[in-house]
Amino acid sequence: MISIKPFACCRLFCAMNLMSMAALLLVSPHVTARVIDNTSETIGSGNSEDRYQLQNGATLTAIDARTFDIRVRSGPTLTLDRSHVTGDGFDDGVGVSGGTANITASQINGGTNATGLSAGDGPDGTTSSKVTVLDSTITGGRNGGLVNGRSQLNLERSSLAGTNPEGAGLLMSSGNATASSSSITGGKNGVWIAVNPGISAPSTLILDNQSSVIGQNGSAILVDGFNVSTPSANIEVRNKSTLEGSNGTLLEVNGGGSANLLVSNSSLVGNVIVEAGSVGTVQLENAATLTGRLDNLEQLTINSDATWVMVGDGDIARLSMDGGAIKLGER
Repeated sequence: MISIKPFACCRLFCAMNLMSMAALLLVSPHVTARVIDNTSETIGSGNSEDRYQLQNGATLTAIDARTFDIRVRSGPTLTLDRSHVTGDGFDDGVGVSGGTANITASQINGGTNATGLSAGDGPDGTTSSKVTVLDSTITGGRNGGLVNGRSQLNLERSSLAGTNPEGAGLLMSSGNATASSSSITGGKNGVWIAVNPGISAPSTLILDNQSSVIGQNGSAILVDGFNVSTPSANIEVRNKSTLEGSNGTLLEVNGGGSANLLVSNSSLVGNVIVEAGSVGTVQLENAATLTGRLDNLEQLTINSDATWVMVGDGDIARLSMDGGAIKLGER
């Protein structure tokens, strides 16, 4: 153990409840929705506002349209272009379950107790979703976005926000998310990565091209195993992207969770806090800078002109350096 000292179950219930509700909403029929089943339809500004459920290979294209919540399940494709989607109450704005969604220059609002955009596996448990969002704004009364299972969410020049004081900008349970020139903001934590008992694959989060994650009343990123499982998270912060937590924590790992943070060509200010029984690693490369405290870290790697600026005490089990540096900063 390297000890560097340069200076003298409620959560589980909430997370499982949120993900269970989202999964139920994704796959259950909506009694008031217009069902598009294995056919194609295009709507625009002249159409009345409706709820939609797409299923069995259906296609819906919305151009300059306004709709209520949309559900995509079992193979359909949804295209939104310059459109506005609004969910109400417990209704997600757009819920994709085993389908594809391409969203451009649109606004999606989830209900006051729901998520703006959800992407999860299909009802058969094997078909994943792929959602691509360009130049769009997504908000949810609870969480901005949800990705679980083996599904993929891609954000480019877009914003994702959860407005509830206990909500997240993005809730992940396995699944993959990438953000380029985009922002993710949560009322509490920016990104919350939680346990998915049914899938052993890690969650992967990539922030690129000046993307940002902000936790308005907590950490930028929280990884939590709730002491019942070991969620694994691979997190990359690249090319001038940033993390910001109101509590000063960039990455918090609790409850037996495991997280690997890679920082490349970015400057971060804040702490990495790993609870006893959890595992965290940090790798700095390509002139990256991290200024802050590293608490109970399993591995720190500093390569290729990267720098860790120590603020306060550091607790690191293993340290590896190849062209990097460690400097002392102010408390």
